Amino acid sequence: MKKLLIILCLIIPLLGQNLQVHYELRGDKKNITSTIEQFTGDRLGLTYWFVSATYTDFDGQNLLDGSATGVYGEFYRFFNIPKTNGLMAGIQYNDGLAVFSGSDTSTTYGSAFGRTWLGGFAYNVPVGKMHVLTTVWLRKKQGYNYDWQLTLAWGHTFANEKLTFNGFFDLWGEKKTGSSDPYKVVLLTEPQLYYNFNKHLAAGIKTQVSYNFEFGYDGQLRFAPTVAARWNF
Repeated sequence: MKKLLIILCLIIPLLGQNLQVHYELRGDKKNITSTIEQFTGDRLGLTYWFVSATYTDFDGQNLLDGSATGVYGEFYRFFNIPKTNGLMAGIQYNDGLAVFSGSDTSTTYGSAFGRTWLGGFAYNVPVGKMHVLTTVWLRKKQGYNYDWQLTLAWGHTFANEKLTFNGFFDLWGEKKTGSSDPYKVVLLTEPQLYYNFNKHLAAGIKTQVSYNFEFGYDGQLRFAPTVAARWNF
């Protein structure tokens, strides 16, 4: 169990809690995003959660005048399965909402992302000097059929602990219940590279790569790079 805790602290990477602030570099995504994460382990297993908030300026003129326009969070709980050499069972819950302006920017609308429940099994797979936590999920999103999801999470600190490469890769299927829309396979991955100034402060870059994920861009591969700062508590 102690070895597994160390591995997952490298993957996440945090010892308890961290705060990230990201600035979107893509022209049509002018926003700042803050994310707080927490990871804890106990004799029964592991708990991980994060909550992200997005801050935008509806007029697109001064981002610093913007306010919180979206909140999204995920909660994971993994339970050790005895006598399986590291296999875990897990549950996950995702939810969030967003607000956006009308064409004249004088009217504000809201939209819920729809809650998502997942249950599955996870196992840590060593890949060279990295560790990849591999999870296979049964997925149920509100308003959608039961489906599947594959999640990979990795982390590696190198160059005398000055650089950290971490991220995740999600691949899942989805189809709205009772809809004639075609079945979709969605890809979402966010590799990140940080320079660690000390044990608390780090700065780096993240690139979100997605397919069939962004609304209105089905069938297109999309990139959304950010610059980021992270504080480990």
